[in-house]
Amino acid sequence: MLGRWYKNLNDNQRSFKFYQKAADQGHPVAQCYVGVCYSEGEFVEKDDQKAIEFYEKAANQGHSVAQYNLGICYHNGTGIEQDVHKAFELFEKASKQRLDSAQFSLGLCYEKGFGTEKDIDKAIELYKRAVAQGHVLAQYKLGMCYQFGIGVKKDPQQAVKLYRKIAEEGDAMAQFALGWCYRRGIGVNKDYRKAFELYQKAAEQGYIDAQCNLAVCHYKGIGTERNESKAIELYQRVLEKGYAPAQFAFGWCYKTGTLVEKDERKAVELFRMASEQGHAAAQYNLGKCYSRGFGGVNQDNQEAIKLFEAAAKQGYAKAQHKLGTCYLDGVGGVETNYQKAVELLQKAAEQEHAMSQHVLSWCYYYGIGVEQDHEKAIELYDQAVRQGIVVVREDN
Repeated sequence: MLGRWYKNLNDNQRSFKFYQKAADQGHPVAQCYVGVCYSEGEFVEKDDQKAIEFYEKAANQGHSVAQYNLGICYHNGTGIEQDVHKAFELFEKASKQRLDSAQFSLGLCYEKGFGTEKDIDKAIELYKRAVAQGHVLAQYKLGMCYQFGIGVKKDPQQAVKLYRKIAEEGDAMAQFALGWCYRRGIGVNKDYRKAFELYQKAAEQGYIDAQCNLAVCHYKGIGTERNESKAIELYQRVLEKGYAPAQFAFGWCYKTGTLVEKDERKAVELFRMASEQGHAAAQYNLGKCYSRGFGGVNQDNQEAIKLFEAAAKQGYAKAQHKLGTCYLDGVGGVETNYQKAVELLQKAAEQEHAMSQHVLSWCYYYGIGVEQDHEKAIELYDQAVRQGIVVVREDN
């Protein structure tokens, strides 16, 4: 094909011209290539509808990459009405032709329930198929599954093995994940210097989570000498990008007077910015500000409850505990609801939130919102005590 020949010669304009001609004659490879050009605005003006038109022509002829690209368009609603079921069908077709990107995306569909019922076993199987072909994102995703025990038995050593392989190839996400493992001693012995080095490599590629953690390392002297000015510089750099975790972290700095002069109003402002992006910890802390009338906001229990609920829905244990105790005691602008209280406390307790385990133990002991169960109460009480909860005992 002349288009490919000119492409090899780096004559892209002439290459596109011949690919366009081949596409008009019904050649699926050329149709897919032209679709990509329209999708990315390369050699032609960006036109998502045109891209879809060419993807469809190639996909209808069984071209796997075109099927995958068209699936992405349907999944994201790019240039066409969003349709996750159609996306799933297209990923499935391309996956059957062993396209690694399609296998990975199909795995995500099964894991998250996009266009199909959730099936974590199928998701893991597809991730493994993509990994076998060297798909980088699939290796990272499978590493996370092993680290957290998602669909597989928890195996931190296997997670580290997967992260390390692609981290050494320069993948920023894997470098960050591996750095986290070294910092926390997950699957490897703790090594703060190694963690710092990996965060630094990922941060240099613009990976924001790594930049945030690098700032913490500089502030606390983890794996490097303590350097507060460098920590502030990194945080401010990330703040400029509107990154919610950094907004929350710097908000906490202003609240506590860490790194910067204490400023409660500035803390609330940053909590609000992160909260509006759906950051659960920020929602919870902003809720606490409203419940106490902190940082220049008027006390507003309704707004506080609304924020606690938003964070709790994301599985944030502290918010689940706070909301649960509100329903248990009928405070903070909500009516007493023992069943709802127990439900929320149970969710937090399952995340090893010690105070929730303690409070829930009393619910089971006295049968508050749940059937009385002394054995369960003792089990939860012991779990809380093992985490350092000290309960003062009053002798009658």
